[in-house]
Amino acid sequence: MIARKVLGRTGEKIPEIGLGTWRMGGGSTPDRSRDKEWIEAIRTAIELGMTHIDTAEMYGAGHAEELVGEAIKGYPREELFIATKVWPTNLRYEAVLRSCEGSLRRLGLKYVDLYMIHWPSEEVPLRETMKALEKLYKDGKVRYIGVSNFSAELLDEARTYLSVTDVVADQVEYSLLNRSVERDLFGYCKKGGHHGHSLQPPRQGEDSDGGQSRYEAGKGAEGGGEEIREDAHSSGAELGRLPRLRRDDTEGREQGAPRGERGSFGLEARPVRLRVPFKDLLRSGRASESEE
Repeated sequence: MIARKVLGRTGEKIPEIGLGTWRMGGGSTPDRSRDKEWIEAIRTAIELGMTHIDTAEMYGAGHAEELVGEAIKGYPREELFIATKVWPTNLRYEAVLRSCEGSLRRLGLKYVDLYMIHWPSEEVPLRETMKALEKLYKDGKVRYIGVSNFSAELLDEARTYLSVTDVVADQVEYSLLNRSVERDLFGYCKKGGHHGHSLQPPRQGEDSDGGQSRYEAGKGAEGGGEEIREDAHSSGAELGRLPRLRRDDTEGREQGAPRGERGSFGLEARPVRLRVPFKDLLRSGRASESEE
């Protein structure tokens, strides 16, 4: 079984290792050529205990959400933790509400567990977007609110616009090659006692010398939510440690997970691409439980 960590101050436990879906079903446009394979991969991940699934309306122009929706059919809803994100072009109040409805329709769900701002916008007032997110929370369409690519300062501002709930997650890039969030974001998280996730812990397979190598998800990272999909993501580890990675000389894997984001309350997980097909990763060894 995959170890679980409490999500911030919510009291809810989610898997330390979850599943990211960037590049499943396409990049910025839909690609349906591998749908059966992706659906099988998602279901395999769930069977392994990766019941935290991260997606976004932008992934495959919504098709990744459709794949997730198809894959989770038949699984008890209360056993899944589904997170998705609204794209920055849809951050006006009414647009946020429409985007959430679209995501729910594609996922085949009545609510999502975590709904995040994918990237902050310089054009739309943050207050307007946060009020829309809180509306969704009040209406029962989302259980928790999150952000992505937010600095500690911006995250702190976002929280001031909420009156009945709080931000529980922020998706940020954190890897051996990029530890910038340690300067202020982690301190902000620790001070508030919030959950943290990290995105791209293995940095798309790059090692510290800039070379390319295959990584497998190892022990969990504090501050991180890695998810394993064709990319690996981890969720729910405590702040402070980097992921423990295992490297081997196997060749080949797709690349291209999106770059990370910042914030504070929970560093939400985003995909970390492994240089090996998902099925081969599962054959090579199951995800191990994170050390406390």
